[in-house]
Amino acid sequence: MLHRFGASSNDGQLPYNAGVTLDSKGNVYGTTLYGGIGGTVFELSPRQDGSWKETILYNFANFQTNGGAPVGGVTFDNLGNLYGTASAGGDPTCSCGVVFKMTPQANGKWSYTVLHRFKGTDGNGPGYNLIFDSGYKHLYGTTAAGGSGGYGVVYEITP
Repeated sequence: MLHRFGASSNDGQLPYNAGVTLDSKGNVYGTTLYGGIGGTVFELSPRQDGSWKETILYNFANFQTNGGAPVGGVTFDNLGNLYGTASAGGDPTCSCGVVFKMTPQANGKWSYTVLHRFKGTDGNGPGYNLIFDSGYKHLYGTTAAGGSGGYGVVYEITP
């Protein structure tokens, strides 16, 4: 076991079924549906003694604007940025979810940016994992609902 979630009030809870992503240094990245305030993006880093250190990279505290309840994992681009989805929040009129980007900063922190806020007609409830095309120019994903028929969409975003 690398980490047991819910060990503190700031920790994530319910990593759902999104899976994890690894970087070239052996760090493990993922999301939790709950915990923190509205879900989290986390990193687990191996220590010399064989244990693992958890760092919460982002806590979905501003649900209405920045989204929350991420059910999908995260994916890297070729520059080391992380991308993911939050299945809810993002727009006060719809709460249809967001696509986000996290960029590593020189101080070891990560900045969070919303790339797209779903409005319902363009999708609702993005989830699961995003994928890039081979040139890292386009990001693809699906939503569980929304679109013209209400049964979801496949979308493309150019970050």
